[in-house]
Amino acid sequence: MTAFARALNRYVRRGQVTPAEMAEVAGCSAVHVRAVVRGDKNLAHKKVERLSGWLVDERGLTEHIEGMLGVSGAVHFHPEEVENDDCLTQEIYDSRQYAAAADSLLKAGDRKEAAEQMRRSIKRSKAALADIEMPAQDA
Repeated sequence: MTAFARALNRYVRRGQVTPAEMAEVAGCSAVHVRAVVRGDKNLAHKKVERLSGWLVDERGLTEHIEGMLGVSGAVHFHPEEVENDDCLTQEIYDSRQYAAAADSLLKAGDRKEAAEQMRRSIKRSKAALADIEMPAQDA
């Protein structure tokens, strides 16, 4: 879970903002924002920028900025982790390569490294799902 998502989660728990309000500002569904708050999904970079500006300007909330700037030392939001280009070719290729490596490592008896390769495969599959769920943004 990113520092940004953790901050959104705190804002919601404290009643400072609702997922519906954030969804309206970000331009997505409240269901998607709730998934972001849980750490299951990410927002497209443009939506993060829009939401972040609104949280600061309209609500005076700044906790989400600390992690993005590195002040807290927390995990940072990296928009390049999910490239919303409406094309899954690279994600599918990467996922299959990592899964194949996991299979080979497991057959060789290296369960720890096989598990790491499978985690990478799953991460790339999740990136593909995010690409499907979030339409490509015009630059």
